[in-house]
Amino acid sequence: EIILPDFSKNLILTDEGLFEGELLKKDKNFSLLKIKKENLKTIPFSSFKELKLGERVFYFGGIKKENKILNLANEGIIRYFDKEKILTNMIEAEALEGLPLFDIEGKLIGQIKIDKKNNEVSAFPVNKIKEFLGF
Repeated sequence: EIILPDFSKNLILTDEGLFEGELLKKDKNFSLLKIKKENLKTIPFSSFKELKLGERVFYFGGIKKENKILNLANEGIIRYFDKEKILTNMIEAEALEGLPLFDIEGKLIGQIKIDKKNNEVSAFPVNKIKEFLGF
């Protein structure tokens, strides 16, 4: 079982705990939630213009197995990208969908989506996330 935000209940899991968020905006790919907690750490955005083929990328998350939380991480490279999609060389289970994809500096470059046919990890690029957020 993957420990991920339950978007149907507007809950977000952070390293500081589980928080309920107020849904501000939603479309078919993204949800914007306002969390009622101050001083949470934020993640910087990368620039879409800085993406490069072969660039190292990674994600991390937590899974619950036998009443223990196990940390999970994977690293890969960008195989292809355009303004609509980032394709990596990583293969994973579909339960990881929605996790952030980072560059080597820890900047957000996308939001993971899984090709359910091949279990290939791809991502919505940061420019699509920024567009959704209005900047």
